[in-house]
Amino acid sequence: MKSMLFHRDFLRFTGGHLKLWEYFGHVRHSVEYVPNIYFSETTRWENNELWMSEKPFALNSWDCKEADAIFMEGTDWLDVKWQEFDASKPVINLIQHVRHANPDNIRYTFLQNKAIRICVSPEVSECLSATQRVNGPVFTIPLGLDLSLLPQPLSGDQRDIPVLLDGMKNQPLAREVSAELEKLGIKHELHIKYQPRSVFLEKLNRSKIAVFLPMAEGEGFFMPALEAMSLGILVVCPDSVGNRSFCLDGVTCLMPGYSVEQIVQATIQATTMTEMEANGIKSEGLKMVEKHGILEERRAFLDILDNLEQIW
Repeated sequence: MKSMLFHRDFLRFTGGHLKLWEYFGHVRHSVEYVPNIYFSETTRWENNELWMSEKPFALNSWDCKEADAIFMEGTDWLDVKWQEFDASKPVINLIQHVRHANPDNIRYTFLQNKAIRICVSPEVSECLSATQRVNGPVFTIPLGLDLSLLPQPLSGDQRDIPVLLDGMKNQPLAREVSAELEKLGIKHELHIKYQPRSVFLEKLNRSKIAVFLPMAEGEGFFMPALEAMSLGILVVCPDSVGNRSFCLDGVTCLMPGYSVEQIVQATIQATTMTEMEANGIKSEGLKMVEKHGILEERRAFLDILDNLEQIW
């Protein structure tokens, strides 16, 4: 078996960490590769539910000379001594955000490094291709959702949060939206403080409507919206580029413009929908979730691993 080396600098949970952890798990199902990982000295282990089971088996030092392939993500290009790696061996780079195509972002400079790039959405792939700077092949593997990691959906009468306003990624806007909702007498809970993933998922599951504020500059996919759909929640989520393939306005969710006025208006629309209208959108959301299974993601990735040397 060949070794594939991962690197993590874990400070707190993010969706990006979750997806890389899942790709680490995908490699375990490979017939050719086994995953190894090195954790940075600054990695935090409190509330680190993802990687705790791997801590006893982690490498004591970063040494890519013995690895047969490297798996990179985010700013790993800065953190690892990839220059010491044999250039004839494959490098896989998971791309989870459209910001990689932004010339003002440090990740843009990494595109000139040779790698096999895997994008989590068609929109990310399109953004990368438009730069005309990518060194190496680009594959699109739509993000897969592992439903086993989510709570069992509650019934309607168990949901005691009318509206959950998740503004972790744009707190100033979230406060403005919240203030407007208060003026209108729309009961809601504002989420702008970091909480462990298990706590957030429990709160999300108790919600009837979830209003999300993705990053203003865009997202690579924006998994929370799909997670909410899987729990049978009516979703309000502005356009964030990477969510266009599954957030369909009036079909799987409500997709307002990225402004206080439009987000508030969409929230009003969600709270005043008839039960039949809301159930129709939630039903289509569940159908969309079925198209984003974790097994489909794994199969697509393992197909690349099975042909890695030829692709490289």
